[in-house]
Amino acid sequence: MTTLPAFDMRDLTDAIANLADGLETFAQAAEKALQAGKQRSGPAIQTHVQRAVDELASLYERLSGERFSHNPKLLTKYDGRPHSPAGRFIAAFFKIVTPT
Repeated sequence: MTTLPAFDMRDLTDAIANLADGLETFAQAAEKALQAGKQRSGPAIQTHVQRAVDELASLYERLSGERFSHNPKLLTKYDGRPHSPAGRFIAAFFKIVTPT
């Protein structure tokens, strides 16, 4: 018959305390990462603009028969301008309807 080592409640208490400390450190790091991400993000897109883009993308696909795609990069360099026909379609629409 195998004899189990004596159970020491202090070992369990220490293990739980260590786990709680680790979780607290993890929660603090996650909160810092969340706050840093919020500070680096761009401006929030207005809901009506996003809805218009979604509808225009659907319209583009229906009328052109092509899948909507947009890439604001020229090769690997970000320049923010649309380079696909679909992206230029969206940009042209907003240029027409946005007062200057």
